[in-house]
Amino acid sequence: MQTTTTIARFSVVVARPGYATVALGPYSIQTFADLAAWNLRQHLRGEADAYIEVEPYDDALTHLATLPTIPKELADRLAANADSDGLGVHARLAAQVGPDAGPMLAEAYMVRASALWSELAGHAAADQPTP
Repeated sequence: MQTTTTIARFSVVVARPGYATVALGPYSIQTFADLAAWNLRQHLRGEADAYIEVEPYDDALTHLATLPTIPKELADRLAANADSDGLGVHARLAAQVGPDAGPMLAEAYMVRASALWSELAGHAAADQPTP
């Protein structure tokens, strides 16, 4: 007789009026899910009608991918404008890393701004007539 072991998985479910219900995860350790939910509640504490709870993993929910935490990779993600889930990059990053989200996001924005500045400077130089 073969036995299979099922590992419990958890999600942080986020529901807010006007937005689709989404989830973060899955988390294999409930403590990590609890921490992500707590971080997200702190970040969204001004939204009294936000539902943020740890629940058993549900394949039917849209699960948002984990964001990169390396500033260059996060800047690339911001440049791609790939986060239209309504939760926002800052809130998602806050759920992942807690209070370090602000400085991490600021550094990513600086990397992004530097890249845009270089790109604009390159276009400006290319538009100049040659003597």
